[in-house]
Amino acid sequence: YHYTYTFTYDTDGHIILDEETVRDISTSTTNYTKDSLVYADGNMVAKYTFEKSNSAPYILYDSLLISYTTTLNKNGYHIWQYVEEPISQLSGWGAYYHLFGNSSKNLPASSKYYTSSIAEQYIYSFLVNANGYITDENISASGYSSGTYNRTFAYSCQ
Repeated sequence: YHYTYTFTYDTDGHIILDEETVRDISTSTTNYTKDSLVYADGNMVAKYTFEKSNSAPYILYDSLLISYTTTLNKNGYHIWQYVEEPISQLSGWGAYYHLFGNSSKNLPASSKYYTSSIAEQYIYSFLVNANGYITDENISASGYSSGTYNRTFAYSCQ
C-alpha cells in the first residue's frame, strides 16, 4: 500500500481538511478519504468523513458531533484519543493528529458518532491537577460499543 496525506489548516493551526489517498499497488485500486473538521470558539465541534474508490463519487461515511466543558485543554487532548491500543498504522491518521495540528481549546464533555448503521455516544469526565493538567480520564460509551474506559496520566520533571 502507498499512503498519501494532505492537510489544510485554519489560521489557528487546526486541521480543517484531511485528504488521504491509499493505493493498493497489487490491485491498482485507489481509495480516497476526506475528513472535514468544523471549529467554533476554538473547539472542533464536528468531523465529517467522506470516502470513495477509484472514480466513484464521494459519499458520507461517518460523522462526529462534539460538545465541550469549560475546562481548558492544557494537555493538547484530542477527541479521538484511541481506546484500542497499541496504536498502529491501521489506526488511521487521527491517532497522530497531535503531530500535525493544534487541539481544541477545551476538554470534551460528550461526542456522538454516526454511520449509516451505527450510533454511539461517549460521555467524558476528567480530573485535573492544580496546574490544570489531566490526571484521570473516564469515557462512558453507549450504543454500538458500550463500556467504560479509564486512563490515569502521570507527570514528572527531570
